[in-house]
Amino acid sequence: MVAGLFSAIVFSGIIVLFLNFLITTLIVFFSSKILNFPNSTLDKAFLVSLSGFIIGFLQDVFFEVTFFFSWIIALLAFLWAIKKIYKVEYTQAFYLWLVSIILPIGLAILVVPIIYDLLVSIAF
Repeated sequence: MVAGLFSAIVFSGIIVLFLNFLITTLIVFFSSKILNFPNSTLDKAFLVSLSGFIIGFLQDVFFEVTFFFSWIIALLAFLWAIKKIYKVEYTQAFYLWLVSIILPIGLAILVVPIIYDLLVSIAF
């Protein structure tokens, strides 16, 4: 009983991690397309997302310092990864990071009311 519950929790965690990774890859890809990065491909967005997940994991495991300091370390490492993978300057890497944050927020602001109205019209 407990082993089955544990395996279900682990399996659902793996599915959520995969979906999070997929969504992050697509957001980075579309952000790089918006910014007209040279050689903006899905595999480079995949590598940026993978490096972001690895940096986040290493930050959680090794950097038990203040939250702000560890966030700055992770940001600088992520900007460095974007710079190396896309072969751009730090300012362009910062722009990609910023657009990757703004894009999902803007999509949520646009899409959530539409989905809400659709669900309300179906329910009533």
